[in-house]
Amino acid sequence: MDLIDDDKETLRRCLEVAASGSVFEDPEFHALFGLRRPKVGAILSRWPNVDWTDPDVDLAVNNTLANLIGYPHGKDLPSLVGADREHLEALLRRWRE
Repeated sequence: MDLIDDDKETLRRCLEVAASGSVFEDPEFHALFGLRRPKVGAILSRWPNVDWTDPDVDLAVNNTLANLIGYPHGKDLPSLVGADREHLEALLRRWRE
């Protein structure tokens, strides 16, 4: 997938929210993401210079988008990540292609 700078910034904000602990609690994080929170933080620390073909990067991005779209009930996505549900859904579809 060819990411434009706006996409990378949206993904960075999403990963930042996911890794922060403000939305997803520690006891459920690994079950939701398939990765531990420090691993997502490590990916974020290299952003945007990540290996886009790394399976952990793929898992972190895919599961972050999917969980932000479907999981945090009652959360205001635009205020959390600067993008609405429709934008994240479109980005997730493109990511999965």
